[in-house]
Amino acid sequence: MIQQMKITQIRRELAERGMASEKAMYEKLSGASKRFRLLGITLIEKRGLISAIPLLAALLEDEEEEVQMAAASALATIGGRAALLVLAGMLEMERRPTVRQAAVHALAFLFEEEAVGLLLAVLQNVSESPGTRGIAAEGIANILEHSDPRGKSHKQAVPVLIKVLEDESAKVRFWASFALGRLKAHEAIPHLRRLADTDKAVCRGWWSVAREAEDALLAIQGGEPPDRIASSDHYS
Repeated sequence: MIQQMKITQIRRELAERGMASEKAMYEKLSGASKRFRLLGITLIEKRGLISAIPLLAALLEDEEEEVQMAAASALATIGGRAALLVLAGMLEMERRPTVRQAAVHALAFLFEEEAVGLLLAVLQNVSESPGTRGIAAEGIANILEHSDPRGKSHKQAVPVLIKVLEDESAKVRFWASFALGRLKAHEAIPHLRRLADTDKAVCRGWWSVAREAEDALLAIQGGEPPDRIASSDHYS
């Protein structure tokens, strides 16, 4: 609902609560109600306020998961090296799983090649939640989909993605398959064929790992994977 509001309406509501300026938001937003925290984040995101990145970093550590994810989305939208450094610091210091997942989500949609190393570290860390690791694999696909296969990041990513096709989590295997398809990683073909033939586990909210592996094989071979219907709880 908040995302559908016009920026003038959001500004008016914030102004009525004494947060008409960016300075006022800095002073009051963190202590405002959840609704107004979300309104403030939406305004920051819509206006692309780079100067508000420290405030978004604080809100990424909010007690409410919805606020954490909204702050992550805003950081990804604003993007740039400042956002990347904030998120890298968050992963180094923060231990709460929901905050880490929000930070990884932001990195996954930041489209900065420097984020690939961070996402690879998350993907390989079995102490991270499977959902967070799945987002990391998706982010690697987002960033490297159109990259040069001879590039350093591409060469680093493909062996890691192939290795985690053996992971015990269906989510990780599913998103690694997705990423290998997007990267058109020909060296992954025998591994993906094995999954396509044998892995009937379902990634909840999506479909089986076998089907995703089939789609990845088709993409690698220059085809267009079929449209499939997924439910909204992608990472549950």
